[in-house]
Amino acid sequence: MADLQEIFNKCKNIYEHAYTLIKDMATAVAEVLREDGKDFDPSITTGKFDVVLQYSLLQVAAADNDLDSNEIIYIRDLTKQADLLNFLNNTIDSNYTWEGIYNSNVYELNSFLKAINDPMISVCKEIVDVFVLCDKATKVDYYTGFSESILALVQGVMLMDGEITNSEKQVGILILGMLNDIENQLRK
Repeated sequence: MADLQEIFNKCKNIYEHAYTLIKDMATAVAEVLREDGKDFDPSITTGKFDVVLQYSLLQVAAADNDLDSNEIIYIRDLTKQADLLNFLNNTIDSNYTWEGIYNSNVYELNSFLKAINDPMISVCKEIVDVFVLCDKATKVDYYTGFSESILALVQGVMLMDGEITNSEKQVGILILGMLNDIENQLRK
């Protein structure tokens, strides 16, 4: 079995890199928009990134039908600005808790994820729009490093229970779909 603390520490560093990239990108967009007299808060984009990342990592955790407590703790503790459950509780007037997720079984978690899928897709679309706007307004390639970091983070949660299963590799992970959408938009 993998050394969980080592995996978590590596993933935390990778997360920090991805967070910095998306923060820098959103800040660049804010500067461009400010020149046009428009207001844009970069922290909204970074917060939405945290929310989408936690949602997506929960998708991976549930994929192998073996919900491991280490995976849940890793996902809960990884982000620094925003939290999926706080976002949902504030957005849709719910009362979700990490303890509830921790104590759920994989079927309950899958049901929860399915129930919140549409709002998460909307959040992803907003992040895609920021990437596209940044690509049009600057010459900096934020996407490459960001996508590499996301792939490493997904792999990190797959390793939390000791192995990467075929079902984890084949599950539809929202943030990977978002990366695909960004790449497709940047190619236009």
